[in-house]
Amino acid sequence: MILFEGTSYIDGKPIVAIATGYKGKSSNRKTGAMVQVWVLRQDIPPTEAKKTGADFSVCGDCPLRQANGGGCYVNVGQAPLAIWRKYKRGGYPVWDKTAFDRPVRFGAYGDFAALPPYFVAFLKAMSPAGYTGYTHGWRYRQDLAPVCMASVHTIEEKEYAKSLGFRTFRTGNAGSGDILCPSETGISCAQCKLCCGSSKKAKDIYIPAHGPAAKKVDAISKMEVMS
Repeated sequence: MILFEGTSYIDGKPIVAIATGYKGKSSNRKTGAMVQVWVLRQDIPPTEAKKTGADFSVCGDCPLRQANGGGCYVNVGQAPLAIWRKYKRGGYPVWDKTAFDRPVRFGAYGDFAALPPYFVAFLKAMSPAGYTGYTHGWRYRQDLAPVCMASVHTIEEKEYAKSLGFRTFRTGNAGSGDILCPSETGISCAQCKLCCGSSKKAKDIYIPAHGPAAKKVDAISKMEVMS
């Protein structure tokens, strides 16, 4: 269903937020049964946005964008493209503002920093079963701290994000006070829900780098962080 249509809070380009998985069973073992929110450019397919750099509207300054060298685990030619095509065909109803009865994943693709603060706050209120969220926009969207984990890649970034009020989620080796992401032990995100920003008093979380992002994340971890 269509949750939001408007302009990106990042660069003013047209975007849409679409929810899937709000009913029925889930085949995603890692997340479990969660509402999945996808943030996409309205006007161009995600494959083109990725290739041209127009995905900045929905991904911001994420270091794993193709424009920044790549490494993102999301294959935009699969689910994001299929969802965008269905949206363009008029295949999704408009959200009637009913609260969701299962946890919500803020950003199956796309960063919630692209969405305006009033909408993020409203969606949080409409997610009484809990939610998870991550943002690379933590440097400039401190209002997301109660909702999203700061996605960080170095200990320096972690400490900087924490000084801004965020809890952090880091891909790499454990740092002081970090706990291993419970998904690594078979607990689904829908069961865990620890990645809910500063709304819950809990430790920072890390997960070992794996998949296509592993090499890029390792390289980032060795770079000097520019604040």
